[in-house]
Formats: sequence, structure tokens, C-alpha cells
Amino acid sequence: MDGEKMDLLAMTLAELKQGWHVETDDYCCNYCNYRCRLLSDIQQHVADQHQGADLVHDTTRYNTLTDKQQRLFTLFAAGKRDKEIAEELQLSPSTIRHQKFTFRERAKQAKYYLATFEKTFFADSSADRLLPIPPTTEIIDDRFAITEAEYAAITKKYFKFTTGTLRLSQWPNGEKKIVAILHRIIEEVARDYRYSEAEIDQLIQPIYFDYAIVRRYLVDYGFMARTPDGTQYWRIF
Repeated sequence: MDGEKMDLLAMTLAELKQGWHVETDDYCCNYCNYRCRLLSDIQQHVADQHQGADLVHDTTRYNTLTDKQQRLFTLFAAGKRDKEIAEELQLSPSTIRHQKFTFRERAKQAKYYLATFEKTFFADSSADRLLPIPPTTEIIDDRFAITEAEYAAITKKYFKFTTGTLRLSQWPNGEKKIVAILHRIIEEVARDYRYSEAEIDQLIQPIYFDYAIVRRYLVDYGFMARTPDGTQYWRIF
């Protein structure tokens, strides 16, 4: 990754991890000048040309991992257990656990530092920041160019919170407003859980009476996925 030229502060963690970001209507590679209009194309490019966004072994000066740490991250990413890693590296399992703890602590420190930095230097920019775009969205256009200020105004207009339960007062006109309300509705959906069709309908119905249209839009706009037969639904954004 050419981190020396790229504005890393302008990118989200998700963009760094996936190896690409969005500029206007294009998907752009983080590692080279490749641009395209389809999600499937950028994903294939990153996988074929850049080893699937291998951050661990990236040569950028911002990657401060030592060779030993890179090897540990690679083994952790492969799903190997502490005992297996210890045997492979000829270390004790307690040493591996301690190293994992150290990595965790460094991640916490980095996260806290980033929050402090953003609060200090970008305190007034949140209104202009765009909402993140579901990563499986095939075509990026103006529907997804929603600032945090616009999102706040739309949700305030279309949702009622007086009963303590999220409720959509009416279905909005305009795709941009629909995307904004989907951003809010998806927050009610649990992560890492597969819903049956009846369960997802039961969750959505108190929010809006036409739960079928909400369910369809959540899938079509990349907030949720479903099995081909429509029997299971799960959150992907």
C-alpha cells in the first residue's frame, strides 16, 4: 500500500482491511491506481493482484510489526490454537497467550489514541462526514451520499421514539431517504445471528406495518443477506 501518498486518516478501518475504498462512483484499490464500477471487479482485483489485502506483510512504513510479530499474526489468522502455535514456534503456550494479550492491549491503546486525535482535530467535521456504504453494494451513486447531518434530519423526521420503540411514521419518497432509514433500522438487527423469515418479520413489523418491503430493501441494498430459498436472513452490514 502506498500509505505515504494515500491519506490514511480519510479511510475507515473497514476500507483498510478490505483493500479498497470508494471515490465518487468508483471502487478504488488501496494499493494501485486501479478503479472500476463493480464491487465484484474490485474484490477480484485485490484478491488476484494484492493477495487479498495482506496488511500483515504490507511494506508501508506505517506497518511497524516485526518479523516475529508478522509470523504470529499470520498463524492467528489461520485459526491455529495457542498450543499449536507454541509447538510450531517452540515456545510455551503461556508465552503465546501473553503475546496475544499484548496485541490486544496495543489495539486498545491505538483505538483510544485515534478517538482522542479525531475528537481534537476533527471535532467540527462530523456533519460533513458520509455514512458508510454497505460493502456488497454493486453500484455506488448519489443514493448513498448521505452526510451524518442529513441522516440525523431524516431519522428525526420519519421515526417516532415516543413509545420507547422505534417506529417509522411513513415510508419516505426518494431513494436517498430510504437508504437513510435502512441505516437506522439495521441497528435493530442482531449481528452473528441467522433469522428465520418469521423471526425477521416479527422484528420488523413493530417498526413498520409493511414489513415485507422493509425486508426486501434491507436485502436489495446490501444491509442483509438471505439464503436462495428465503428461509434465513442475517445482517452483513
